[in-house]
Amino acid sequence: VEPREGPLGVRLLRVMRRFFDFVDEHGPGFAALMRGGPAVGSSATNALIDSVRQAAYEQILSHLGVTNPPARLELVVRSWISLAESTALIWLDGRRIPRGELEAQLVHDFAALAAVSAAYDEEMGALMRVMLRDEPTDGPFADLVGRLIALAS
Repeated sequence: VEPREGPLGVRLLRVMRRFFDFVDEHGPGFAALMRGGPAVGSSATNALIDSVRQAAYEQILSHLGVTNPPARLELVVRSWISLAESTALIWLDGRRIPRGELEAQLVHDFAALAAVSAAYDEEMGALMRVMLRDEPTDGPFADLVGRLIALAS
């Protein structure tokens, strides 16, 4: 469980580092578990994976201070969890992208998913403003903004 210390972007980056520590340490087992198959495709295994996903979902909501998430936030968080899993599996298959870059990119992905939803929904817009309120100018979310501005220049 990630302590609620510091801005959200920094917390998410710490979570991604620990997640990739786990993936790195248990690579073959993680890949087998996530890819399924006859050896791990039991209902008990699927229930375990679902419970881990649900715990991650609830932790993120807790860090956002949300107890009753709107539909778009649920979409953002659950999509991001799936993206983190897929990214880890792809990374394990050759490690062609440096791990630190992927960790930061996943934090950026969370912000981007939330920002796109905020563009469509005022409730998400309000939540996005809260997410960004305490972000430092040298944090992961500001880094993403800088990269996007550079692309548009």
